[in-house]
Amino acid sequence: MTPKSISHTAETHRLHFVWTLGTAVLLYGLLYRARLFYNLYYASPPYRAFNPQKDAFVSLLQSLWTEWAWAIQVAAIGWLLWALGSLLLPKQQQLQRFFSLLGWISLHIFFVAGAFLYGSHLRVMFAMQSGLTYDLWSEGIDAFAPADILTFLSFTDTIYLLLPLLLFWLLWKLPLSWRPWRNRSVLLGSLTLLLLALLPLSSRAAKLDSAVTMTPIQFLVSDYLKTTKALHSSDSLGPKRLPPRRKRKTTKPTRHRDIKQPKRPKPPARMIWEGRSPEQTMKLIDSAFLQSALITKNIPTATPPQDNTNTNTNTNTNTNTNTNTKSETQRTTKAEYKTKTKDKTRAKHKTNPQWNLIFYMLESVGTRYIFDRSRSHRMPMKFLQSIAKRGWFFTNHYSAANSSPRAIFSMLTGLYPSPRLTMVEMKRTICAPSLYDFLSKTHHDSFFMTPGSLSWYFPKYFFRNNGPKHLIGARKFRRYKRYGSFPNEIDVHTSLIRRIQGQREPFLASYLSFLPHGPYDDYGPKYRIIRNIKRDINRYYNNLYVLDLQIKRLFQSLKRSGRLKRTIIVFVGDHGQAFGQHRRNWGHSRKSYNENYHAPLIIYQPRLFKPRVIKRRTSHVDILPTLLDVLKIPYNPLLLQGESLFQDRFYRKQIFMYGNESTLSLIDKDNIKMQYLVKRRRCWVYDLNDDPDEKVRLSCRSFQEQRKALRLYLRQQRRLRKKYNRSCRQKKPFFGLKHPGLE
Repeated sequence: MTPKSISHTAETHRLHFVWTLGTAVLLYGLLYRARLFYNLYYASPPYRAFNPQKDAFVSLLQSLWTEWAWAIQVAAIGWLLWALGSLLLPKQQQLQRFFSLLGWISLHIFFVAGAFLYGSHLRVMFAMQSGLTYDLWSEGIDAFAPADILTFLSFTDTIYLLLPLLLFWLLWKLPLSWRPWRNRSVLLGSLTLLLLALLPLSSRAAKLDSAVTMTPIQFLVSDYLKTTKALHSSDSLGPKRLPPRRKRKTTKPTRHRDIKQPKRPKPPARMIWEGRSPEQTMKLIDSAFLQSALITKNIPTATPPQDNTNTNTNTNTNTNTNTNTKSETQRTTKAEYKTKTKDKTRAKHKTNPQWNLIFYMLESVGTRYIFDRSRSHRMPMKFLQSIAKRGWFFTNHYSAANSSPRAIFSMLTGLYPSPRLTMVEMKRTICAPSLYDFLSKTHHDSFFMTPGSLSWYFPKYFFRNNGPKHLIGARKFRRYKRYGSFPNEIDVHTSLIRRIQGQREPFLASYLSFLPHGPYDDYGPKYRIIRNIKRDINRYYNNLYVLDLQIKRLFQSLKRSGRLKRTIIVFVGDHGQAFGQHRRNWGHSRKSYNENYHAPLIIYQPRLFKPRVIKRRTSHVDILPTLLDVLKIPYNPLLLQGESLFQDRFYRKQIFMYGNESTLSLIDKDNIKMQYLVKRRRCWVYDLNDDPDEKVRLSCRSFQEQRKALRLYLRQQRRLRKKYNRSCRQKKPFFGLKHPGLE
């Protein structure tokens, strides 16, 4: 063959590749649109940002041009890469074959990855009521393991995943006589899409959400660019940046020894508490976080728990009783606390055996739902209510995060999550002393059990580094009957009861339920308190009822074995759950309203916790110091960010929360809730006194004190968590601080 014919053949192959690539991308995009249109009108649950009105379908048709534009972009990039390859690749035939093979492999990876993004975007839209945003993508990378992703793929998902490859190879293998017809059909279809986009087909075109109109890849890239742009823009939370002043050219004055130079003003002294700056302790000790009583170093000693049913307790949580106070450095543990009067009941308590502890985590359970009867149905968790009446029930408890990995980390370590877009609590390098570390020497055995996956939205590396001796997840229950993607939780509770019965005392048992988590699988007519199961919230209430029955089984087993009177049981929701109380707020991890954070906390052991309803605002970080106090285990309060619930009052000004959508929230003692969207640098306020339902947003300019605290916390918490994690991994003290007994 002549060089001219060879070049003509190469050009023909290049054009055929470009036409095939663009057509395959366009056809797959149109099939995705057909699937999206069907789900928008008929899927359950629906995508609630879409209103299926009369003119909505016309708007959907006019949005088809985005698929054509994306196909043109992909075809242009493919043509450019082919041309660059033919120019830059070496002339050796073996190297050309190698790079050609590498290019075809990259093309296959591109198609599979693109199909995965399309499918993920579609699933996220209807499951989380949000498109596949950049923060959700990075969150998924941290939260999912490849093996678990494969388990969630159905047969239909697998077909859609391989469909673009099938389309490409079918078009690539077309006979030469069919290729002109393919090209003409593509041109005709492209003109039709352009006409649909340009012609005014309706006078009242519906405004669609960008997650619907844009292609999933374009939506993800645009959200990433918006986030990057916002991070480099001015900060609405901090002070406005002033333009730099121009330096004036001035001659330096002559300096004489006999003329005294004016002294420079000293910088303001940093807040020092017990000889430490705020950067040298995990406790938030800056004046922006603490009230004046703590700044003056007068700390109330927490009342030690007493095994005495005649102990007088005050149900009013805001009492200002006089208590013995002493310095924080002098107070190390409740075991060292001594009063002048010798109490016989306290001596009796010391002779009691150590307590068993059951830490029961309620997945996606909000306080507003557990005892709700507003829908004219039976109370979902009536037995849990009877437990709450016999123990400490915290009605104003908040999670530290709106997702399980961060929330579980906070309740087990007494530390707030790191306010970063990346889920630090899911990293391999995560390290922090946990409840399991403190109880490892006093309790014979410890285990964690859940019917959920240990690799899917679960801090598995934290549990491996600082967790219990035994981890039991969904893979251990593969033979059990399954509801959806997870085992039957009734059978899992049977295993939980059997394992607790075989434990040597004292033991630490922890359990994470999965029943109230979406998609809210139905367990049949026997377990329904609401017959209509079409709505998500009805199935959610039914599953709360099923969970309540399992808690009752656990209590009855402990009572029959005689272990109930020697066991402390903690019931805590990892976070709340939303069902449309606010616009586009469904689930728990995409918004940061109160329904996303408000979770129950119940501590049961009548010999230690006399029945009490506590209305003051508490957080997940308060659970660990409270349990260490009641178990009389020494700890260093300067290494915890929570406060013991045995104190008469808190000396912090606010609690903090961080959402997966990168919203940092603060609720202070005056019921002012300030929120800051980190990825967009936007700030707003809700006054919960006048607006408890969070309907009216206020400007942050009128709340400078809260603004300062939130800005300082965002900067300081990131640094503290990073330094503390490093010292924990190196097993070194944190600026000379360490917990007693933990090496």
